[in-house]
Amino acid sequence: MKLENEINKFMEEDYIIILDSSVYLNIYEYSPEIGDFFINLLEKLKDKIMIPATVKREFSRNNQSALGRQKKKYKNIPKEFENKIKSSKEGINKQLLILERFKFPNINELKENIESKFNEIIFTLDEYVENHDIFQNISDDIFSEDKVKKFFVNMEDLNRYFPELSINELYKICEEGKTRYKKQVPPGFKDEKSKDGIDKYNDLIIWKECLKYAEKNNKNLIFVTDDVKEDWWENGKTFHKQLTKEFEDYTKRKIIGLNSEEFYINMSRILNLSIPDKVDVIFKFNLDDYINSLIESGDIQNIINEKLIYSGESYVNTSSLSNYDGSEFELSEEIDEINLLEYSFEGYEFGEANYKLKFQIKLDAFSRIYWGRDSDTKEVILSDNTITHHLKGYVDIEISREIELFSDDINENYEIRIDDIYIEMEEESFTDSADLCVECGKNEGIFFNSRGEPICNSCMNDDSNGFVCPACGLKKSREFDALNGFCTSCSEELDF
Repeated sequence: MKLENEINKFMEEDYIIILDSSVYLNIYEYSPEIGDFFINLLEKLKDKIMIPATVKREFSRNNQSALGRQKKKYKNIPKEFENKIKSSKEGINKQLLILERFKFPNINELKENIESKFNEIIFTLDEYVENHDIFQNISDDIFSEDKVKKFFVNMEDLNRYFPELSINELYKICEEGKTRYKKQVPPGFKDEKSKDGIDKYNDLIIWKECLKYAEKNNKNLIFVTDDVKEDWWENGKTFHKQLTKEFEDYTKRKIIGLNSEEFYINMSRILNLSIPDKVDVIFKFNLDDYINSLIESGDIQNIINEKLIYSGESYVNTSSLSNYDGSEFELSEEIDEINLLEYSFEGYEFGEANYKLKFQIKLDAFSRIYWGRDSDTKEVILSDNTITHHLKGYVDIEISREIELFSDDINENYEIRIDDIYIEMEEESFTDSADLCVECGKNEGIFFNSRGEPICNSCMNDDSNGFVCPACGLKKSREFDALNGFCTSCSEELDF
């Protein structure tokens, strides 16, 4: 509501609206219903919208491929359905491998039955598609008109384009860009390495077009971009203060920077437009909601577990391990602790939202030391004692998330793809099995029983398996209880 009021007050003065090419191109990534709503909203604001020449050029270069991707996505619905089935099958097969490792009975029979059921599902799907060959026709019908392109054509008829910059103007901006990028002055410096030629300066060129027009025509500016990199936004949330200052210093006017979500939802409210349910869901499903749902679903934890389970020492700094000679090493199949440290939204491109997440994990690993070979069988002999290494590490994950916006429930219908995962762990501490508590077998034993075996603090305080004599400090079984608070040995020795 605060932002809505700010925009409303801002609109009381003379202003223009500029959307960068990412906002227009992203309209293609939504379902036709949602795209129509966005276009209708832009139509109502067309007398205030201006289109920079660079935005026109970027849109013209990319709009056909963006529309083609959406058509292909719709035509590929049967294939995506089949992929989901296969993905589920792979997940179940992984779980069956675990059952097989633990020697569960009749696993092969179970695998064959499950395989048969999955094949039956795929056959049923293929039969339906073959008998109802309508997906191509529906796709052609829905996307027969490029409404975003039509909006651009209408805006040209209304003379809402900035004039093209001259070659000399472009050259000067590019030269200035080289200096700005070295000093990381926004916007555009994040494109320096990922783009070539003049394209690496497109963001700066658009910005310079905005400055030139606003200063010449004495206009305030509502600037909308879905480029969330740090050369437009600070901490992914606040429009860059350097850009605000540069605009105000150069034009003597005001600027508000918005992402498309902020723009669409606040303009809809200001214009009293009814927001369709699907659009409302998209607005509400923000970064925090998505990350929380991802964590609660356990998807990330499962992915990390699967990455680690058969990895051995691949993700471990072995130089940090105590008493480890490389002979035998195995990670625990369960992560003891996993904590999300930080996350960020990296942008939305080609129908996918991109994220980075960083986790801290703790888990145990087990190793034994090489003792030699049996003189007769030549088999390797390892130590009787197992070393438990208590590991701590960090996991960096890059995720691409494709949201199926044809679905009624965006929260339930999305897929994630791990683009990159980096894991490194080091030992925090270790425990030799010879030092483990003989009662629980989990914790390090720092006390002892009457046989000289280690007992942990927790088991020392548990009297279900005996009692602690206050004289000798040892834990003893009830048969040695003198019934006077001491063990029989101490009772005799101290003459109690």
